[in-house]
Amino acid sequence: MRSEGTARALRELELVLPVEEARRSSTPLCVDGAGRCLKGNFVRRIFKDSLRTFKNDQDVKKFSTHSFRITLGCKLKAAG
Repeated sequence: MRSEGTARALRELELVLPVEEARRSSTPLCVDGAGRCLKGNFVRRIFKDSLRTFKNDQDVKKFSTHSFRITLGCKLKAAG
């Protein structure tokens, strides 16, 4: 199951770069090499470009980073 792989990757990230509970809600999950939060436009562009590897442009328009996050969250919850 793919969500298990994602959950495992997030666990490994937490083990390598632990975050104090008090800072968790303000600590970005996705950062660049300098530790800066990735900007929305960059993330959207990468997301859409990734979809284009197996979807046509018309289908790519149907997806958003928001729908991806919701799906990911649901799959992570289902995986425990």
